Amino acid sequence: MIVRSIARGDGADFLAMQYQLDKESQYMLLMPEERTTTVEEMERHIADTLLLSDFLFVALDDDGRISGYIQAERNRPKKIKHSAYIVIGLLEKMQRKGIGTAFFEELVRWAEKEQVTRLELTVITENTGAVALYEKAGFEIEGTKRRAIFQNGAYMNEYYMAKLLN
Repeated sequence: MIVRSIARGDGADFLAMQYQLDKESQYMLLMPEERTTTVEEMERHIADTLLLSDFLFVALDDDGRISGYIQAERNRPKKIKHSAYIVIGLLEKMQRKGIGTAFFEELVRWAEKEQVTRLELTVITENTGAVALYEKAGFEIEGTKRRAIFQNGAYMNEYYMAKLLN
């Protein structure tokens, strides 16, 4: 297992991983048919992420394919520039192998270097594995967004979670 920063040229592999996540996880935001990003658009997104010094790390499986990611997008307005919103996704075959912990360790290093003092995310309350990972990484539940997601004919709640850094 390798955890590293995203790089130019990763667009096709990164997009393929996102499509797979959309298919196998009920907890990612997009349904498989909703992801319309092209490889060229993904490459531009990667270039912008690197240019803006935002955070995007990937995990590679034993075959060298991207099998998970964590992204932090820093807020741009001055009053909230100290905070970043986190999105994380791991293919099922990569879960419970310490990758999430490694991702969050890298994230904290980046945040400290970039003077980001608030990391925040949302998670469906029923996603107990993810909630446990986030709590292990030092995130705390700040509130519940009721009826945040509608899928499979039912509403689901989300937790707002955050980690404050010095």
